[in-house]
Amino acid sequence: STTPAISGSATVGGTDTLRVAVNGIIYTEGAQLVRTGAAWTLTIPAGNALAGGTYPVTATVTDGAGNVATDI
Repeated sequence: STTPAISGSATVGGTDTLRVAVNGIIYTEGAQLVRTGAAWTLTIPAGNALAGGTYPVTATVTDGAGNVATDI
């Protein structure tokens, strides 16, 4: 099992919410998903360690009006 750090970038406004999904688990900003400006880094926690392989990563930003932008 592995707990990689995954990074990306997103334009996130003041009332926007960033979510990143990996292997069916959705992470929101906090202990594992950290955003600085447009850059974000997600460190997969030990409890959700990934087996070797390739996994899709989906980043989603939702604004205050409920509009959603997704990057896979």
